Amino acid sequence: MPLANDVLPFLSSNSYFPVTDSRAITRYVAEVYADKGTGLISKDPMKLVIQAVWMEVEGLKFEVVLLEVCLKPMFTMITYESVVAEFEKQLEPILNVYDQWLTECKYLGGDRFSLADLHHLPNLQTLTGTTLFKCHFDLRPHVSA
Repeated sequence: MPLANDVLPFLSSNSYFPVTDSRAITRYVAEVYADKGTGLISKDPMKLVIQAVWMEVEGLKFEVVLLEVCLKPMFTMITYESVVAEFEKQLEPILNVYDQWLTECKYLGGDRFSLADLHHLPNLQTLTGTTLFKCHFDLRPHVSA
């Protein structure tokens, strides 16, 4: 039984099982190619922790609503409006934290673009592409920049 198909991104080698989590794949690529081009993972331990925290926040805070807002409608599945409404309430304080952080730092990971920023791009693009959520981002100048 295959773990990955032509729909899911996956990483495979002879010695390991296929990896289908896009965050794990981007982390692997960033590590393997760290010495080529712009590094996406800091070598400074404190900056690395900050980047890791923002990557974790992205995975925990945005995944559920993207399933409801984007993926379920795409596959003609029922969207639970209660989940969307609850996320909308939770979004305000989350975005306030992002906006405050971005007043002090140019990027989520610190002074340069990192894997933390990269992981946020698809979710933020999807959410700001909806009428329901775009206004929440637009109200925060450092988040919408």
